[in-house]
Amino acid sequence: MDDRDEIDRHAVEYVHAFGVVPLHRREQERLDGALPPCEVGPADRATLRAVDLAPVRGRVWLPDPELAAPMEVPDGAWQGWEWPDGSSLLLSAERDTDLPMLPALTPGGPSSRRAVVGGRVMHVRRLGPADREYAGEGFAADVRGFLGERTHFLAQVFAPSGGRRDDLLAALLTLEATGAEARWGPRPDGTFGPSDDGA
Repeated sequence: MDDRDEIDRHAVEYVHAFGVVPLHRREQERLDGALPPCEVGPADRATLRAVDLAPVRGRVWLPDPELAAPMEVPDGAWQGWEWPDGSSLLLSAERDTDLPMLPALTPGGPSSRRAVVGGRVMHVRRLGPADREYAGEGFAADVRGFLGERTHFLAQVFAPSGGRRDDLLAALLTLEATGAEARWGPRPDGTFGPSDDGA
Protein backbone atom coordinates (compact mmCIF):
# COMPACT_ATOMS: atom_id res chain seq x y z
CA MET A 1 0.00 0.00 0.00
CA ASP A 2 1.36 3.46 -0.83
CA ASP A 3 1.55 6.45 1.49
CA ARG A 4 -1.50 8.27 0.15
CA ASP A 5 -4.02 9.47 2.70
CA GLU A 6 -6.63 6.90 3.69
CA ILE A 7 -10.02 7.51 2.12
CA ASP A 8 -12.54 9.04 4.50
CA ARG A 9 -15.67 6.92 4.05
CA HIS A 10 -17.86 9.74 5.32
CA ALA A 11 -16.59 12.05 2.59
CA VAL A 12 -17.24 9.58 -0.24
CA GLU A 13 -20.24 10.45 -2.41
CA TYR A 14 -22.22 7.89 -4.35
CA VAL A 15 -23.58 8.21 -7.83
CA HIS A 16 -27.36 8.45 -7.87
CA ALA A 17 -29.58 8.27 -10.92
CA PHE A 18 -30.06 12.03 -10.72
CA GLY A 19 -26.56 13.09 -9.76
CA VAL A 20 -24.14 12.66 -6.90
CA VAL A 21 -25.60 12.48 -3.41
CA PRO A 22 -24.30 11.22 -0.06
CA LEU A 23 -26.03 8.19 1.45
CA HIS A 24 -27.34 9.28 4.82
CA ARG A 25 -29.58 7.78 7.49
CA ARG A 26 -32.21 10.39 6.63
CA GLU A 27 -32.47 9.01 3.09
CA GLN A 28 -33.31 5.54 4.43
CA GLU A 29 -35.86 7.04 6.81
CA ARG A 30 -37.36 8.98 3.89
CA LEU A 31 -37.68 5.73 1.90
CA ASP A 32 -39.27 3.97 4.86
CA GLY A 33 -41.60 6.91 5.49
CA ALA A 34 -42.96 6.66 1.95
CA LEU A 35 -44.11 3.06 2.48
CA PRO A 36 -47.80 2.30 3.13
CA PRO A 37 -48.73 2.37 6.83
CA CYS A 38 -48.61 -0.91 8.74
CA GLU A 39 -52.03 -2.45 9.25
CA VAL A 40 -51.10 -3.13 12.89
CA GLY A 41 -50.95 -0.18 15.29
CA PRO A 42 -49.54 0.13 18.81
CA ALA A 43 -51.31 -1.88 21.49
CA ASP A 44 -53.18 -0.27 24.36
CA ARG A 45 -50.53 -0.02 27.07
CA ALA A 46 -53.19 -0.30 29.76
CA THR A 47 -53.68 -3.97 28.82
CA LEU A 48 -49.94 -4.79 28.98
CA ARG A 49 -47.04 -4.57 31.46
CA ALA A 50 -43.98 -2.33 31.12
CA VAL A 51 -40.59 -4.05 30.86
CA ASP A 52 -37.26 -2.21 31.04
CA LEU A 53 -35.01 -2.52 28.00
CA ALA A 54 -31.40 -3.65 28.33
CA PRO A 55 -29.83 -2.53 25.01
CA VAL A 56 -31.13 1.05 25.18
CA ARG A 57 -32.67 3.21 27.90
CA GLY A 58 -36.41 2.83 27.69
CA ARG A 59 -39.17 0.27 27.99
CA VAL A 60 -41.69 -1.74 26.07
CA TRP A 61 -45.16 -2.91 27.11
CA LEU A 62 -45.61 -6.69 26.74
CA PRO A 63 -48.45 -9.20 27.19
CA ASP A 64 -47.90 -11.47 30.20
CA PRO A 65 -44.14 -10.86 30.55
CA GLU A 66 -44.18 -12.93 33.77
CA LEU A 67 -44.95 -16.01 31.63
CA ALA A 68 -42.10 -15.34 29.21
CA ALA A 69 -38.62 -16.80 29.57
CA PRO A 70 -35.65 -14.57 28.70
CA MET A 71 -34.06 -15.60 25.40
CA GLU A 72 -30.40 -16.55 25.31
CA VAL A 73 -28.65 -13.68 23.53
CA PRO A 74 -25.03 -13.14 22.45
CA ASP A 75 -24.41 -9.88 24.34
CA GLY A 76 -26.00 -6.79 25.87
CA ALA A 77 -27.00 -5.36 22.50
CA TRP A 78 -29.79 -7.97 22.40
CA GLN A 79 -32.85 -8.77 24.50
CA GLY A 80 -35.67 -11.24 23.95
CA TRP A 81 -38.58 -13.16 25.41
CA GLU A 82 -40.12 -16.57 24.64
CA TRP A 83 -43.69 -17.49 25.64
CA PRO A 84 -45.03 -21.01 26.35
CA ASP A 85 -47.08 -21.01 23.11
CA GLY A 86 -43.86 -20.87 21.05
CA SER A 87 -44.05 -17.18 20.21
CA SER A 88 -41.08 -14.88 20.74
CA LEU A 89 -39.88 -11.31 20.48
CA LEU A 90 -36.20 -10.49 19.97
CA LEU A 91 -34.78 -6.98 19.65
CA SER A 92 -31.39 -5.36 19.25
CA ALA A 93 -30.11 -1.80 19.59
CA GLU A 94 -26.46 -1.22 18.72
CA ARG A 95 -24.36 1.92 18.29
CA ASP A 96 -22.60 2.28 14.94
CA THR A 97 -19.76 4.79 14.57
CA ASP A 98 -20.32 4.87 10.78
CA LEU A 99 -23.76 6.40 11.22
CA PRO A 100 -25.27 8.69 10.08
CA MET A 101 -23.60 7.65 6.80
CA LEU A 102 -24.74 4.40 5.16
CA PRO A 103 -23.03 2.13 2.63
CA ALA A 104 -26.34 1.49 0.85
CA LEU A 105 -30.06 2.09 1.06
CA THR A 106 -32.49 -0.79 1.55
CA PRO A 107 -35.62 -0.53 -0.61
CA GLY A 108 -38.96 -1.95 0.42
CA GLY A 109 -40.56 -5.10 -0.97
CA PRO A 110 -44.15 -6.28 -1.50
CA SER A 111 -44.79 -6.76 2.22
CA SER A 112 -42.97 -3.60 3.35
CA ARG A 113 -44.86 -1.14 5.52
CA ARG A 114 -43.99 1.74 7.83
CA ALA A 115 -44.58 2.18 11.56
CA VAL A 116 -43.33 4.45 14.31
CA VAL A 117 -41.14 2.75 16.93
CA GLY A 118 -39.59 4.77 19.73
CA GLY A 119 -40.62 7.97 17.96
CA ARG A 120 -38.85 7.05 14.68
CA VAL A 121 -40.29 5.85 11.37
CA MET A 122 -39.16 2.27 10.68
CA HIS A 123 -39.53 -0.46 8.07
CA VAL A 124 -41.93 -3.29 9.00
CA ARG A 125 -42.71 -6.62 7.31
CA ARG A 126 -45.42 -9.10 8.36
CA LEU A 127 -44.89 -12.54 6.85
CA GLY A 128 -46.55 -15.93 6.89
CA PRO A 129 -46.52 -19.27 5.06
CA ALA A 130 -48.36 -17.80 2.06
CA ASP A 131 -45.62 -15.23 1.38
CA ARG A 132 -43.12 -16.22 -1.29
CA GLU A 133 -40.40 -14.15 0.42
CA TYR A 134 -40.79 -16.12 3.69
CA ALA A 135 -39.43 -19.63 4.00
CA GLY A 136 -40.08 -20.16 7.70
CA GLU A 137 -42.80 -21.97 9.60
CA GLY A 138 -45.50 -20.08 11.42
CA PHE A 139 -45.79 -16.31 11.20
CA ALA A 140 -43.16 -13.60 11.55
CA ALA A 141 -42.62 -9.87 11.58
CA ASP A 142 -39.43 -7.88 11.39
CA VAL A 143 -38.76 -4.24 12.13
CA ARG A 144 -35.61 -2.26 11.31
CA GLY A 145 -34.58 1.34 11.56
CA PHE A 146 -32.68 3.76 13.75
CA LEU A 147 -33.05 4.88 17.36
CA GLY A 148 -31.00 8.01 17.89
CA GLU A 149 -28.44 9.30 15.43
CA ARG A 150 -25.97 6.43 15.76
CA THR A 151 -28.07 3.44 16.77
CA HIS A 152 -29.35 0.63 14.55
CA PHE A 153 -32.54 -1.04 15.73
CA LEU A 154 -33.78 -4.49 14.73
CA ALA A 155 -36.66 -6.59 16.08
CA GLN A 156 -38.12 -9.97 15.10
CA VAL A 157 -41.40 -11.56 16.11
CA PHE A 158 -42.25 -15.24 15.62
CA ALA A 159 -45.61 -16.82 16.45
CA PRO A 160 -47.70 -19.91 15.68
CA SER A 161 -50.57 -17.77 14.33
CA GLY A 162 -51.03 -14.52 12.46
CA GLY A 163 -53.13 -13.10 15.29
CA ARG A 164 -50.45 -13.80 17.90
CA ARG A 165 -47.79 -12.31 15.60
CA ASP A 166 -49.84 -9.13 15.25
CA ASP A 167 -50.42 -8.95 19.02
CA LEU A 168 -46.67 -9.09 19.69
CA LEU A 169 -45.96 -6.62 16.90
CA ALA A 170 -48.53 -4.25 18.40
CA ALA A 171 -46.77 -4.63 21.75
CA LEU A 172 -43.40 -3.88 20.15
CA LEU A 173 -44.84 -0.67 18.70
CA THR A 174 -45.33 0.58 22.27
CA LEU A 175 -41.54 0.81 22.67
CA GLU A 176 -40.38 4.03 24.26
CA ALA A 177 -36.68 4.97 24.07
CA THR A 178 -35.61 7.60 26.60
CA GLY A 179 -31.83 7.46 26.08
CA ALA A 180 -29.91 9.11 23.26
CA GLU A 181 -28.15 6.00 21.95
CA ALA A 182 -27.77 2.27 22.52
CA ARG A 183 -25.72 1.13 25.47
CA TRP A 184 -23.58 -1.29 23.43
CA GLY A 185 -21.31 -0.73 20.47
CA PRO A 186 -17.73 -0.30 19.33
CA ARG A 187 -15.30 1.33 21.76
CA PRO A 188 -12.37 3.61 20.87
CA ASP A 189 -9.92 0.76 21.56
CA GLY A 190 -11.58 -1.43 18.92
CA THR A 191 -13.40 -3.74 21.34
CA PHE A 192 -17.19 -4.12 21.49
CA GLY A 193 -19.20 -3.71 24.66
CA PRO A 194 -21.04 -1.31 26.93
CA SER A 195 -20.30 2.34 26.32
CA ASP A 196 -17.81 4.00 28.60
CA ASP A 197 -20.06 7.04 29.04
CA GLY A 198 -22.93 4.97 30.48
CA ALA A 199 -25.28 5.79 27.59
